Amino acid sequence: MSNGKGTRWNLYQGITKQESLINGERLLDRTVRQIKERTNDKIIIFSCNENHVNNNSTRLVPSSKDHFKKLLGYEFIDEPVTYLYGDTYYPDETIEQIINDDCKDIAFYGDENAIVGIKAVNFELLKQVLDQDNDPKTNVYHICDSIMDKRKFVIVEHGYTNINTPEDYIKLVDRTRNRTKEW
Repeated sequence: MSNGKGTRWNLYQGITKQESLINGERLLDRTVRQIKERTNDKIIIFSCNENHVNNNSTRLVPSSKDHFKKLLGYEFIDEPVTYLYGDTYYPDETIEQIINDDCKDIAFYGDENAIVGIKAVNFELLKQVLDQDNDPKTNVYHICDSIMDKRKFVIVEHGYTNINTPEDYIKLVDRTRNRTKEW
């Protein structure tokens, strides 16, 4: 998912968060590479931004007026899907954990601070929840609450880093240069 508003980022360095460089690699390209190294599944980037193209994926431009349906590429959901955030730095182990998780319906991945991934094997259920929710403030937490009986929450064991602000990015770059610090 790479169709966020980026309000707190405010085009720091003239680029989106997804285009920010981590050890010389764009964050978006890093996530696509990590997925590609672990699965043959097709990789789709939901983004209106032409700069969010990657040779190992397909960029689709969602047309929904509803912000959250646009983020999830609602009109393209027609098979099981796993969502990762374009502005999140995932350690390899976290990507493996999400990809290899045995999800039955819908699973959410994260910790007490954030949800950083969604897997919807039962994609029809995900679409039903999105169709029933008319709240313009809907987000992943609303979906998680809406399907209490069908969901699974998985604590990510190896961490992640959300990049919301330039300060978050600067800390991440320092950490990835300095592997001595704890994740």
